[in-house]
Amino acid sequence: MLLLTLMSLSISLAKADQKRPSDLGETLGEHVALGQLTLNEMFKEVEKLMEDTQQKLEEAVHQMENETSRSLYGHRLPFGLPNPNEAKDSESESGDIRYSEAFNQENRWNEVDHECLIDEDCEENSFCLYNISSSKCILCKSTNMECVKDEECCGEQLCVWGVCMQNKTRGDSGTICQYQSDCSPLHCCAVHKALLYPVCRPRPLEGQSCHEQPNELLELLLWDDEAPHEHCPCAAGLQCQPLSNESLCLMKKSSAGSRSLRDSH
Repeated sequence: MLLLTLMSLSISLAKADQKRPSDLGETLGEHVALGQLTLNEMFKEVEKLMEDTQQKLEEAVHQMENETSRSLYGHRLPFGLPNPNEAKDSESESGDIRYSEAFNQENRWNEVDHECLIDEDCEENSFCLYNISSSKCILCKSTNMECVKDEECCGEQLCVWGVCMQNKTRGDSGTICQYQSDCSPLHCCAVHKALLYPVCRPRPLEGQSCHEQPNELLELLLWDDEAPHEHCPCAAGLQCQPLSNESLCLMKKSSAGSRSLRDSH
């Protein structure tokens, strides 16, 4: 009897020992599964955010396409055809829809006020007047009319100092520029406060007033050589130097010239 009891106890202990590694493995598996579940949830959240963002972008693009389509084709209907985007005027007793004559848009396909995105979309002697809400082709401007770009002026005219002018050369005073290379060596591309856009401006000559840079080294580091400047530097071979109440363009390393200018002032 005692022998049977000992044998039974040993079998039970053996079974218990066999389960311990399995239980440990199951416990570790549960922790690993829990960790994977957390990471999966994080990835799902990120994926969901990306899908939401993509959906919003697609909706925005779709809305812009619809608005562009309405603006491009809404007013190009042939004579007598109603605009489906406009409200209906009234209904007759028979149920036929009657549209107001105001919606019978004039066909302007052969004129110069078509919708456009760039100047090349317009016919000859016209330019694209573009803004966010609408855009259309406009007839070019004649001499002495205000302008903000060369394409607005008719023929070979250029936009000079804000007006269309004939017999002008790009790179000279007042012509529109974007880079320093657009201007002649005697000019620089600088923003004009009255025009609010950059034009070619004359570089100050010897004895003319100038704007001295407070820190020339820092200015050289931060200054893009091709970008429009705020003020034009002195002409070649000259340097902006302070003299009493103003700064003048003077010859570099020319003390005699500086003394003569000081004496004249």
